[in-house]
Amino acid sequence: MQHFLYLSSAQAQLSLGLGEEKTTERLFFAVMADAHTAERAANIAEGLLQAGQVDGKPLGRERLHVTLHHLGDYAGGLPPSLLSRASQAAERVVLDAFDVELDRVGTFGGRRSQLPCVLRGEDRVRGLHDLQGALGRQLARVGIAGDAQ
Repeated sequence: MQHFLYLSSAQAQLSLGLGEEKTTERLFFAVMADAHTAERAANIAEGLLQAGQVDGKPLGRERLHVTLHHLGDYAGGLPPSLLSRASQAAERVVLDAFDVELDRVGTFGGRRSQLPCVLRGEDRVRGLHDLQGALGRQLARVGIAGDAQ
C-alpha cells in the first residue's frame, strides 16, 4: 500500500528561507502506523516521558509514521507539477506485503529541545528499505530527487 501526505494548493513556490515567508506545507512519502501499532508506540513514548528518559511532546497517534522520502518544504503551497510527478512515481511501485518490527528506541541528532524520540529496527525492516529504494528509483525516473530518511 502506498501513502503520501500533502496539503494541496493551486499556486506554489519553493521557499528560499528569505524574508517573512515560512514553510506552510511539507511533502513526503511515509508509511503510517495502523491504530494498534500507533497505540503501542504512544504507550512506549508516554512511559519513557514519565520515566524522564526522553524530553519533549509526543507526536499525536494519528501522525506516527516512518518517513521514506522527504520531497521538500514549501511556502505558499505545493508545486502542482511536483505533486503530479510524485503521484505518478508512487503508482509505479509494486511490492509484496511485508512485516516490520521496531525493537529499539533512539533519537536523531540536533538540539536537545527538538530531538524526536524514534523507534528503530534492525532485523525486520528489510521491507521498508526495499520500499524506500523502489520509490526512490521511481522518483528519479520522473525527475525528483527525494531525500531518503
